[in-house]
Amino acid sequence: MLLSVVEERMLTSLGYKVLGTAISGEDGLKKIEELKPDVVVSDQNLMRDMNGLDVVAHMRRKNINTPVLLLSGYSSVDLVEDSEGLDNLEILCKPINLEQLRIAMSEASRVADELTTYAA
Repeated sequence: MLLSVVEERMLTSLGYKVLGTAISGEDGLKKIEELKPDVVVSDQNLMRDMNGLDVVAHMRRKNINTPVLLLSGYSSVDLVEDSEGLDNLEILCKPINLEQLRIAMSEASRVADELTTYAA
């Protein structure tokens, strides 16, 4: 799993291993390609020139179909509309509690397992 400026302790308390962290989209993309996480958890608002949706779009253009949980402090119809066509993406509104994260991670992990099985 790749984590980008979110509650790392919440994920580890749920039993997930965080492989790396990033504060910018560019750094996150490099780490995603290098570490090949099962699930990516990112904030929509990243530092520098990319936001979370930009990261997902770059991943998909490179045929990286890893499930992504995208956290946003804003509940926006525009964000949902902008994410149309990006597969394996779930947008979660902050603040997120442990149970919401557990459910989202469980589903994302299931999708990751299916992608791995399908690729094999």
